[in-house]
Amino acid sequence: MGPSVDRAHAYGAWGEIAGCLASGVGRRIPLDRGAPYVEYFVDDHAARVGLRVEIRPGDRLPSSPMAAIRVAKVQQDGRRLMELSTTESGLFRDFHDLLAGVAERVRAGTAPTLALTQTLRSWSELLARIGGLPASERLGLLGELHVLERLATVYGWPTAVEAWRAGAGEEHDFGLPEADLEVKTTALERRVHHIGSTTQLVPTPGRELLFCSLQFTRGGAAGTSLAERIEGVRKRIGVEAPAMFEAFEAALRSWGWLPEHARLPDERWVLRTSPLMLAVDAAFPRLTPDAFDLPVAVRSRLVDVSYRIDVTDMAPAGGAVASLFSDVARGGFEG
Repeated sequence: MGPSVDRAHAYGAWGEIAGCLASGVGRRIPLDRGAPYVEYFVDDHAARVGLRVEIRPGDRLPSSPMAAIRVAKVQQDGRRLMELSTTESGLFRDFHDLLAGVAERVRAGTAPTLALTQTLRSWSELLARIGGLPASERLGLLGELHVLERLATVYGWPTAVEAWRAGAGEEHDFGLPEADLEVKTTALERRVHHIGSTTQLVPTPGRELLFCSLQFTRGGAAGTSLAERIEGVRKRIGVEAPAMFEAFEAALRSWGWLPEHARLPDERWVLRTSPLMLAVDAAFPRLTPDAFDLPVAVRSRLVDVSYRIDVTDMAPAGGAVASLFSDVARGGFEG
């Protein structure tokens, strides 16, 4: 059974939303049935909360500057909607206030995408004053930038930046001409990586999926900080592919990186080992929706599955795309 739909009202008070979350029953709360249509929603099992706002066919969505917040286009009841959501239960209360800001701007006449941009910018600036990205996210971004640079040496910067799907609501990090690529980064001695869902390692139909494992270690004076790496890539793109500069900046914002973060203290890193490229195939350790031998009614109640995998000592994949990483030096970045 899908979420129930309530009457339209000014805005869902937190006490009302908290009641929905406690019950575990999904609910849609229309805030404005006019144009644009606006609704708050809570998914079954308190898996996700968010806001949906009607948009025009040509509207382009801004990137989310926060990794915990997803921005996507959805179709519902014949409407084209902008959906703003999070699955981070620890953020539900504060996220509710952020959504209220978006809804209030829209109902005051601000275009939906502009309302989202203005609200996210305000919250991003607030978060930037409080602190930067968590350590795990800084390391993850560093890993994706390393891959971006390596791809640029083969495909050129325009194709490499275009292939980077940061913040686009896609399951895989890079969409290359030949294959999709998922990148995972760790500072552990073994190649142990966190997988966030049962769909993250499901290949797109008709396309090969590769998995790139990166191991970094603290490098002291010999290493590279995230801010230094960002600035180095920024300069390369500015010279070699200026048309892609804004796309690169948007990708950084989608990771939650803001200019203020460059002034915060940060560690310096070097590669611990050479990157390991693996094919996501029958021999790859992963959980997918089909991996659970359960009745559909039971499986549908598994609303949040994450796990860790250890790919240490696995044999690297062959093929042209995998070979891109065969000559990467152990001790740092190219370029």
